[in-house]
Amino acid sequence: MAVSDKSAVLQLRQAWINERQSPELLQYKDALVEHIMNRLQQQKEDLQPTEENDPDQQFMLNLYKLEIERVEYLLRSYLRTRLHKIDRFYQYILTSEDESEREKLSPHELEYAMKYSKLITKQLNTSFLQFLPKSAISREEGAKPNLSSYVICRALESHGDVEVNRFDHQTVNLLKDDIFLLSYDSIRGLLIEDKVELI
Repeated sequence: MAVSDKSAVLQLRQAWINERQSPELLQYKDALVEHIMNRLQQQKEDLQPTEENDPDQQFMLNLYKLEIERVEYLLRSYLRTRLHKIDRFYQYILTSEDESEREKLSPHELEYAMKYSKLITKQLNTSFLQFLPKSAISREEGAKPNLSSYVICRALESHGDVEVNRFDHQTVNLLKDDIFLLSYDSIRGLLIEDKVELI
């Protein structure tokens, strides 16, 4: 990737870390993913194999290819992490009364979740649900993300006191670059606003 794209790659890296460490599905980074995919395609087209046997040029070409592969891996891992969460929470996402859960998905992810839901429902019905009485079949929302699980986060800016325990109203003073182990639900809003990052 070119030097000008360094910040985009760093943003993708942080989005990947946040997605991996967060117990819930986060908002899809549409503009960032599209920008990186376009730049990767452009970089691949710009790489022309050299016909000369110049070892320096060949070395630089290999370095560029390695960097492209590294960014592609990061992008694939980000998307795989999201698909894993969709597989795990598809029923909750699709049946939640909170419309924002579905808005977190890209159009392709939403289509995937709906197809996945239909396939699972069909498989369960043909396997054993058709043999159970209707009263025994539960129509619950399925697995939900555990928002009270603990995460490690770094404050990107000072925030003052943040309530970390709803029951006894304990607070912690978040200062820039401080690292904390806190319940996810206490910093969820700050993560959405990009005021903290998960590590």
